[in-house]
Amino acid sequence: MHKTIYIDADEEITSIIEKIEIEESREIFLVVPKDAMLVQGVVNLKLLKKEAEKLGKKIVLVTSDKYAKRVIKSVGFQTKDKTSQDFSSQQEKPVPAKKAKIKEEEAPSRQSEEDEKKPAKRTIGSPNFFDGDPDDNEDIEEDRAGETSPSEEEERPAGQRSPSARNASFSKRRTRKLPVRGGFIADKEEEKERERNEESRRRNREETEHSESLSQTENSEAHLFNKKPEKREAGTGKTEFIDESKLESFYNGHENSSGRMNNRGSLFSKNNRKDKHSKPSAASLLYGIGGLVLLAVFSFAGYWLYFKLPRVDIEIHPRFKEASGKLELKAKEAGAVSSSDKAVIQGHLNDFEVTQSQTFQATGEKFSSDKGKARGRVKIYNRYSGQNQPLVATTRVLSEEGKLFRLTEGVTVPGMKGEEPGVVEAKVIADEPGDEYNIEPSKFTIEGFKGGPKYEKFEVESEQKMQGGEESVENQKVKAVTEQDIDKAREETVDKLKSSLASKIRSKAGQGMIFLEGSAEKEIIENTSSHQAGDIAQEFEYTVKEKVKIITFSENELNEQIKKSLGAKMEEGYAFDKIIEIEYVKDIADYENKELDLTVEARAAYRPLIEKEKIKSELNGEKSEEIKQYLSTLDKIEKAVITYDPAWLSSFSVRKENISIRGRQ
Repeated sequence: MHKTIYIDADEEITSIIEKIEIEESREIFLVVPKDAMLVQGVVNLKLLKKEAEKLGKKIVLVTSDKYAKRVIKSVGFQTKDKTSQDFSSQQEKPVPAKKAKIKEEEAPSRQSEEDEKKPAKRTIGSPNFFDGDPDDNEDIEEDRAGETSPSEEEERPAGQRSPSARNASFSKRRTRKLPVRGGFIADKEEEKERERNEESRRRNREETEHSESLSQTENSEAHLFNKKPEKREAGTGKTEFIDESKLESFYNGHENSSGRMNNRGSLFSKNNRKDKHSKPSAASLLYGIGGLVLLAVFSFAGYWLYFKLPRVDIEIHPRFKEASGKLELKAKEAGAVSSSDKAVIQGHLNDFEVTQSQTFQATGEKFSSDKGKARGRVKIYNRYSGQNQPLVATTRVLSEEGKLFRLTEGVTVPGMKGEEPGVVEAKVIADEPGDEYNIEPSKFTIEGFKGGPKYEKFEVESEQKMQGGEESVENQKVKAVTEQDIDKAREETVDKLKSSLASKIRSKAGQGMIFLEGSAEKEIIENTSSHQAGDIAQEFEYTVKEKVKIITFSENELNEQIKKSLGAKMEEGYAFDKIIEIEYVKDIADYENKELDLTVEARAAYRPLIEKEKIKSELNGEKSEEIKQYLSTLDKIEKAVITYDPAWLSSFSVRKENISIRGRQ
């Protein structure tokens, strides 16, 4: 069987733990009022749980406060809603005196002297229950301070009774019990308190009746017969008129014989003047304001729906038309007079030089010096023709043994004289150092003629042994520029100049000027290499310089002439949009007269002129289907995209003020 304990809202945790300690039941229902100090935080609850675990008791906290439940559950206590069914059968039952006496006899007889000095606890059914000290009544009065007597609670309506009175059927306040004699509480102080409460209720009833009488008197006699307000003496039935000088003190209340303020004045002013001077309550004001706000919201919503919705956005894709034609023009310097009937646009003669330089890597190899190389002389015979044949230095001659030699200086081989070949003597040097080049007299071929008719007709032979060839540690191979390197560098540099010429001319011509590169006059005036063939070098630079003449002309003036020419062919109701394509059929430059003859074929797009305001007027009040039908009949529109905002109002008619039309105009 569990035990139910009620605690106060401001009761300390130490007091609650003491109540739990003195209870014998192992299961205790602790009823917690709203906003109790116990559940304001987890510290008190944790202390309570720790003490309950020490005592070996199960604590169930009973409350209807949702916040308190969350705090209680976070600590680990079990909670329960506060209902009368849970506690109606759980009240303290009086323990028969005989059983209490037996229990007391069975209790340990040994107690400390300090425990013997303490007053024994009195509980219902205990032997010392009726041995109460009269002074204990003071504690009872403190426990009952502020409570309403049972007789007062019975006279109140059920809804206005205090919680302690409403729960009186199933709960009791834990207080010290008074001795019971014949079923009545033998307490003089309580009897006196009951008499005082009866006297107070009697006076309140008389004052209420008196207030009602005053109200009637004020409304009838005082107003009709201009009499002064009257008052009645409680319990006598006598009536006397009140002096006007005493009205203020009467309305404001005065002290009764017990020293407490009565409420006649307040009752009179509230009950009797309520109809005359009543003020609207806060709730009625809130309801009124809320109603006005709702009315304003609905009015604004209605206005918005009618005048501002739906909104329709129409994106128009117009149907473009194209025009094309051929146009002959002449570009001349500004201010020049044309001798022909062609349209003239502004032109300008540009005469400037452009330079292109590039760096190349040397691919040839040679030894850093001639040290260790074999040397000798050879005779070269020309059996090919009667024309002289020049040979440059470094011309290669290859011996029958496969050893390569080079001419140390350039020579010219004479042509044939009849059947006699032309002959010349030249110095040669081995291509590499080493004693293997010290070869005996041998025959040679010129490697530069290999693959051609001259290869067999030019004979080279030595009459003496090559000498001086030896191994050399100091003489090593290094990079050298060859004729092939220079020729390749020339070709690549010229090609680079051609590809970059357009950008170079554009930088010279200026902003907004057009040129035709095909009409340019170009001349290479210089090409140089930083190194010659045979020079020892890792890389070299090749430069090409070119002189350019070209006539440029104004792009804006060309476009205006095209628009003017093609616009004459376009029907009314269309406007120029853009030039799609220009093809230059002919461009002939006359640099002496500084003019350029042009023949161009052009193609341009023209857009229709759409009257947006007229379309809005036609669509005023129309719905979605009518709008689509109308737009499909306009031949100047290729496509239209219609968007409703909000989309669910697409079936409603639309006002022209809510229509927006976008598209190229």
